[in-house]
Formats: sequence, structure tokens, C-alpha cells
Amino acid sequence: MKRTKTSAILFIIIILGAILRVFNLGFRLPDGDETFTLSVAQFPVAKIISYSLLTDNNPPLFYLAAHLAIAIGGVSAAVARIPSVIFGILLIPMMYFIGTEMEDEHLGLLSAGFTAILYPAIYYSQYARSFAMEGFVFSIVILAFIRILKRKEAWPMFAISGLISLYIHAFAVVPLAFMILYLTSIREARWRYLIGMSIGAIPFFLMMAIIGMYRHGTYGFSPALVTWFIPIELFGYAYPMVIALGIWAWFQYWSRYDAPLVGIPLMTCFSVIFLAPFTPVFSRYVLLIMPMFAGIALLPVSRWIKNRNPGVFFIILVFVLLQSLQLMWYWSFRGNPV
Repeated sequence: MKRTKTSAILFIIIILGAILRVFNLGFRLPDGDETFTLSVAQFPVAKIISYSLLTDNNPPLFYLAAHLAIAIGGVSAAVARIPSVIFGILLIPMMYFIGTEMEDEHLGLLSAGFTAILYPAIYYSQYARSFAMEGFVFSIVILAFIRILKRKEAWPMFAISGLISLYIHAFAVVPLAFMILYLTSIREARWRYLIGMSIGAIPFFLMMAIIGMYRHGTYGFSPALVTWFIPIELFGYAYPMVIALGIWAWFQYWSRYDAPLVGIPLMTCFSVIFLAPFTPVFSRYVLLIMPMFAGIALLPVSRWIKNRNPGVFFIILVFVLLQSLQLMWYWSFRGNPV
């Protein structure tokens, strides 16, 4: 595919995704988490850090981003969502780079288009919590991880984005640890970067110790609810289709890259299920590994498009229809202006 044509298509996809993420931004479903974000983001920076650790039990980086947005744009829920909107839009071109690294430009464009209209990606791009921000930063981790598997120099990108992801949402430590363990097991680890990451993560682990000391409450999902909602949180109503495509890809197009790109997300999902009885967790914690599952699932679709398989257009049509139905339901139940 010619570079100019590819760039034009990607630009159109990004614009479409941006419109869907900005549309009706000033309305919301009643949500205590967003109200909490709006309150915390108005605190001074020092109080944001202490309050996020001792009350909300989450790393403070998203609150600081929301604080900056409010300082510039004024106090409103729509403004507090701006960081999520920005990072949700940025995820679209990142998915292009991930797909291109995994296969080629066709998979890159398909991955970007998939993300542009994916209901969970749109929902959390209009949600004043850390999930869209974490999704974007961890997509850089995933891109670097794939490049390392291909023996390309990507350790600086892996180390820096990995560290940042820890300070956005604590659950990032789970898939990041699995990645590091895998790279160590296949002797692809660069120890100087791992040592640097470990030093940079010292404040994170101190933060986790503080959270462990002061955590209160038992809210969260049960293992059964986490298991039920994980596929819906990842892919919305289209999850049976995506899972089926992923299984097909695994058996038909297996390569040495597929094992970690499927195994690590699966272990991440099992981890949040396992942790449910012991600490407050929610199924949306696994959103950061969506690009790994999606890349594998979209691989056969990309190849069918290149081979002009007529059945692939039915798959795409069904996916678009399902996302449209979810978006119409979502917009119809939005609350009053805030």
C-alpha cells in the first residue's frame, strides 16, 4: 500500500475516532468515580498525591493530568475528561504502529479502525479515570515488547513507558512483570535497563506499601463477576466474534510471537480473577492488554482482506453494527449536562 494512501486512510480513521470521543462529552452517566476525580483534581498538587494514596488508593498521575486540564479549562466534568479524550485518540495511531509491527500496514490500519469505533475504547475515552491514559501508555510498552521479540532495539522505550504506566494505574505491574519474566526466560533481557526500571520503581513499591497499610473497604468485583465482565470490558458486544477470530488465528497462523501475545494477556486476566477475593479489583483493570488480544484476533481478518475474501466484509459489517448499537444505547442513557 502506498505511503500517501496509508497516511490518508489513517488520518480519516483518527478523525472518526476523535469525533466519536468528543461527541456529547459534557454529558455523563451518574458515576461516583468521576465525581471523586473532579473533587481530587481541584486540590493542590501535594494534596493530590497524598489523597490519591491514602484515600483513593491509586497512583496520582491521572489526577495530576486532570488537575492541569482544570487549571486551564475550568472546573467541569467535561474538562476533567480531556486527558482521557486525548489519550483515547492517541491510542488509535498507536494501534496502527502495533499492527504494522506485528504484520504489515494492512493489519495496522485494521487495528486502528477497530480501535476508533470500539465501544469500550470510546467509553473510557469519555471517562474521567485513568484507564484511557493507561491504555495509551501501555500500548507503547506493548509496541516495544514486540520489537524486542523481533530483536530490535526498543529497551529504552520499554523501560520508560513501563515505568510511567506504573504511576498511572497500579495493575500495570502485573502484565509488565509477565513481560519481563518472559524476556528473561528467553534471554532477551537487557539487565542495565531492568536495573534502571527497578530503581525507578522504588517509589512505586513504596507507594504500594502505603496503600497496603491504609487501604480500607472491601468494594470490588467477585471472581465470578470479573470473569463475566472481562470480555465485555475488552470488546463490548463483539467479544464472541473477537474471541472466535483469536482462536482461529492461534491455530491457523501461529508464530513464535503469538505465544507471549496471547499468554501474557491471558495470565493478566487470570491474575485479576485470582486477586478478586483478596483485594478490590474490577474487570476494567485488564483494558491495558486489549491491543495484544486485538492484534492476534485481527490477523486473519487482515489476511482475508488482502486475499479479497468476500466473507470478511460480512464480519466487518457485523462488528460495525454491534459497535453502533452499543454507542446508540450509551448516548441514549447519558445524564444531564454537568
